[in-house]
Amino acid sequence: MKYIFHSQDIKQAISVPFYFITEAYQVFLASMPLFFVPIVCNEEICTPVHNLKKTNNIGITLHFITFLSLLTGYTIELYREYWCINYLDVNNNIADNSFTIDVKLKNKLKNINNKYEIIWFSSFLCFLLNIGYSSFRLRHHFIDSYDSLITYIAFISYIFKKYISVLGISYDFFKHKHINISSYLTENVKYNIEQQTISTDFTIN
Repeated sequence: MKYIFHSQDIKQAISVPFYFITEAYQVFLASMPLFFVPIVCNEEICTPVHNLKKTNNIGITLHFITFLSLLTGYTIELYREYWCINYLDVNNNIADNSFTIDVKLKNKLKNINNKYEIIWFSSFLCFLLNIGYSSFRLRHHFIDSYDSLITYIAFISYIFKKYISVLGISYDFFKHKHINISSYLTENVKYNIEQQTISTDFTIN
């Protein structure tokens, strides 16, 4: 099907990459605390390169597995967001729970959200292992440097904030079955109607 793109769709499509790139950079830093948390080396702050050389294989492996799991989560989230922009729309004049979308769209939406939940849950387990090991390795530096502790807490808080957002989106879909909250737009946008169609141009898988 060929869908009509309104100014709202264009705004959403442009906003999403900006938020994605910003969050991806923050996630990269936060998933590798042994590299980027400032610690003291010979009375000077170690560079990330020095920290990398001092980190054992377990820490490096956990860091990159965590980052890849988060990147996978953001990939499915980005796909989900553009799917919503392409196939669904927002109508603030109707109640969220008063609209039932087409069966094919509903099944596709359910499939996307199921993958979304599984990937992010797996990522959360990797993250817990990562912060557990990183906390053990950095524990002495927290005592010696207040800045190290503050930076580490900031990293963890940023990721936990993301997981809370994912939990809210998953709960909303579980509660309403057909409602999809935007993952990136700052407003509390809920896709609650189908896009208007004007002709058949491609099919929905």
